[in-house]
Amino acid sequence: MLLAQSDARSRRGHNEAAQEIIDALAADPRWHDDPVAQARIGLRRGDDLLMAGKAKEAEAILTPALRNTAGLAPLDRIDAGFLLGRVYAARGKYAEAEAVLRETLAEAAPLGRAGGVRSMWLRNELGNVLSQMGRLEEAEAAYRENYAAAREAYGERNMGTVAGNFINGSPIGDLTIMFLALGASITLADPAGAARELALPDLY
Repeated sequence: MLLAQSDARSRRGHNEAAQEIIDALAADPRWHDDPVAQARIGLRRGDDLLMAGKAKEAEAILTPALRNTAGLAPLDRIDAGFLLGRVYAARGKYAEAEAVLRETLAEAAPLGRAGGVRSMWLRNELGNVLSQMGRLEEAEAAYRENYAAAREAYGERNMGTVAGNFINGSPIGDLTIMFLALGASITLADPAGAARELALPDLY
């Protein structure tokens, strides 16, 4: 429960509050002799360090040994592999990142919907790593596979696009406000190919 609270606070940008929770858990003597609890605390702490841009410090925590902790739940093991891949990538260790991401991707496949979501994270990170290695065709294949998996899982309605951000009817959409500030215009086209330009504010 406290780990979930820490995660929620961290995602909202309340990093100090999240760190206080993790520190309290790490100091709690009830968990000192529990390797699974220590591994889960390490995952949370390593994730926070990674998000803070402290990849070297995160690498000291997010290790293959942590990922291989006996008794660690399958989804926690997948999360550990994902974070370890990100740490290796951030440290420029692309071969290691590729290896752990591919291994973790294979483990995520049979884990149902939760594994499917994590597979998308893993595949996207793998594409980023392959791109950094200059293996652009393989990176493109990973991204395309991710797109197909997301489309199959969620359908078109949840696939975010710039046009969808404009057309949703709200001038405070994530991208809309930026394009309004830039004085953007859009091109509207019908199926026959006839097109006209419209100032973006006039869409609303």
